[in-house]
Amino acid sequence: PLFKRSLKIYQISLGPNHPNVAKILNNLALLCKDQGNLTGAEQLFKKSLEIYEISLGPSHPSVATSLNNLAIFYKTQMKFSEAEPLYKRSLQIRESSLGPNHPDVAESLFNLALLYQSLERFGEAELLFKRSIQLYKHNFGANHPHTRMARTNLNLCQQKIRLFSTQNK
Repeated sequence: PLFKRSLKIYQISLGPNHPNVAKILNNLALLCKDQGNLTGAEQLFKKSLEIYEISLGPSHPSVATSLNNLAIFYKTQMKFSEAEPLYKRSLQIRESSLGPNHPDVAESLFNLALLYQSLERFGEAELLFKRSIQLYKHNFGANHPHTRMARTNLNLCQQKIRLFSTQNK
């Protein structure tokens, strides 16, 4: 109820295409997802993305975050073919708008690597995990939880590569 009330206030006071409206829609989408309302969540994620693109332009970092959130949603729904282009576009926007060494670029690399790992595209996943580790290490240090999580996933990915290579011999 509070999110919906906030949404109405923002829409009236700021207009329906204001970035703050998009932010509330994104938060509502996360809430719907957590409550199991997947159709509502998807619609809200898409509307949030649309508003960010209209109000901030298609290359803004907030658009990249919104794309990333929608891609995560699709990945959890096993809609991998819908998630991949969103992850790629998010990565491209983040690299060009924030620079190649920004922590958000590491997040995009990591998320795309997780998708490739789910698709058993382990070679591609391995490269992206390695890049994300480098960036996490550069930005946060070797023992930061993000760095360690990326390293753990890289190790799992490399185990799968070794397993598949021995099975194919």
